[in-house]
Amino acid sequence: MLKVFPVGLTVGIKNPYLKLSGSGTFAMRNDNPENIVFKEEAGVENQKLKELGNAFFKLGKFSQALKSYK
Repeated sequence: MLKVFPVGLTVGIKNPYLKLSGSGTFAMRNDNPENIVFKEEAGVENQKLKELGNAFFKLGKFSQALKSYK
């Protein structure tokens, strides 16, 4: 079954290992589907949080700014 992932999706694999294929090229292999992590890019949300952190910083509310940056 072919599965198409949306644009902007980051895929991470915990504990992958390389395997040499029969054609002489390397392939990444993962035997446990639970080791696959999907994360959608949140560029707009990240930018808003950065701007909020900057506003808190300018007001001298450093703990709130730090929370926004994290």
